[in-house]
Amino acid sequence: MPYTGVPEHFNMTTYLIDECNLAKGRKDKVALYYYNKGQAYTYQEVSDQVNKYANYLLDCNISKGQRIGFLLHDCPEFIFLFLAAIKVGIVPAIINTKMSNENIESVINNTDLKIVFTDEAKINNLSEETKERAKLIDDAIEQAKDMDITCEAYDSLRDDIAFILFTSGSSGLPKGVMHYQSSIVSCIEGYGNSILCAKEDDVIYSHSKLCFAFGLGPGLYYPMAFGATTIVNDDDNVYDIYDIIQKYHVTKFYAVPSIYNTLLMLAEDGKDYMAGCKLCMASGEYLPKRIETSWKERFGLPIYQGIGSTEMLHSYIHNSDEHHKLGSLGYIVPNFAYKIVDEEGNEVKANEVGTLLISGGSMMAGYFGQEEKTKSLIKDGYFNTGDRCSFDEEGFIWYSGRGNDAFKLNGEWKSAEEIEEIVLLNENVVEVIIQCESKDNEPSVITAYIVAKEGADYEDIAHSVKRVFFMKRKRNLCPTVYNFVEAIPRGTTGKAKRGSMNLAKVIKTIEC
Repeated sequence: MPYTGVPEHFNMTTYLIDECNLAKGRKDKVALYYYNKGQAYTYQEVSDQVNKYANYLLDCNISKGQRIGFLLHDCPEFIFLFLAAIKVGIVPAIINTKMSNENIESVINNTDLKIVFTDEAKINNLSEETKERAKLIDDAIEQAKDMDITCEAYDSLRDDIAFILFTSGSSGLPKGVMHYQSSIVSCIEGYGNSILCAKEDDVIYSHSKLCFAFGLGPGLYYPMAFGATTIVNDDDNVYDIYDIIQKYHVTKFYAVPSIYNTLLMLAEDGKDYMAGCKLCMASGEYLPKRIETSWKERFGLPIYQGIGSTEMLHSYIHNSDEHHKLGSLGYIVPNFAYKIVDEEGNEVKANEVGTLLISGGSMMAGYFGQEEKTKSLIKDGYFNTGDRCSFDEEGFIWYSGRGNDAFKLNGEWKSAEEIEEIVLLNENVVEVIIQCESKDNEPSVITAYIVAKEGADYEDIAHSVKRVFFMKRKRNLCPTVYNFVEAIPRGTTGKAKRGSMNLAKVIKTIEC
């Protein structure tokens, strides 16, 4: 159901630009910085550009409700086109540029996109048939520059489909997730007000890109909703992050946990790269306690972890200044409700692990063209996240892995993340993924896939890790097999591909 906290007639673009900013006297306030070209755009300039691109799209003979695709790296024109399309009732579908060519072709065809905006590099990878729908972003920029800077907004309703995001495709082909015009307001009034607490003088930078739900919020609609400033960067080079944070005096920073881990390794002694930053957010995968603790020790800032999904648009559980407990996912965000249920659908008691169900005003309208799949995951107003979690007596929610990350061994459920936390206590372990594996019809054993620091002694790591498990009296969780690998396989969103550890190149195997 669409969020009912907004008027029935509601246009997302008009709300973000006109209502949240121009009507409040912010026309000369910087809305976004474009790092790669050193450009800046005020809210008035963003409004003018959005109207130009809206008129350009209308000239392309695209009808209300039709879908267009964005196969683009982050850039100002991406934002202008996205908001322009929504303003005139056209539905933009954002495609992850890191998808395989096969998946890109599938989502373009399955979503029936009339036009796909892309660049020279990507268009060459498309089939000849798909190229007929493609339009180069440079051509669009050239054609839009002389368009009128005024454009009347489409009289859309709050339950009209505004845009489409795609899932990562970790369990098959990526699914097109449809969101309402009103969906962002539920996130803004809940997460934005209580967790992000953005102000007009904030500069918000998300390393996660606009094609991801975790990136679209802090990269676009959260800053605009509060009259803050966002930063656009057209690549995800981790070596640029500290420079961006210092150059633009970033106050609020977003990244997936693996990026924080890399930044810690890149930080030179004595340099306060995060000076002026007030808030660091993480989501997308589990944040190990070691990383959060090391970050706090290094920069004096906590990393507030949360969990969200493309289907719910952004985070629905999060740590914050008000509710923070190390290692937890945090507290339920306002405008959301949750249940944790067992295999029969009964709600579990405190500290019992079950499947997390979420309800809220930003819940998707459904998967495009997959009505049965939608119905299978949304029942009685709750979305089945597939995440296994528990809650404690204080209301904090704890992550125990995806359905396929938690496993049964000797009849008991084990948490891969709990085991990984202990392995990561070893200072020579950079990353680890835990799997439950069986070979040659032998009983299943806990297997650790480890990326070690350069020059580390593999034998010493394996035996040291084992000693820690025994000291903690958790020998039932101790890995039996240690596979030392060059790298952990990752998907298009940067998340570890737990189901693809067979693709990791094993350097050495130790059993102990």
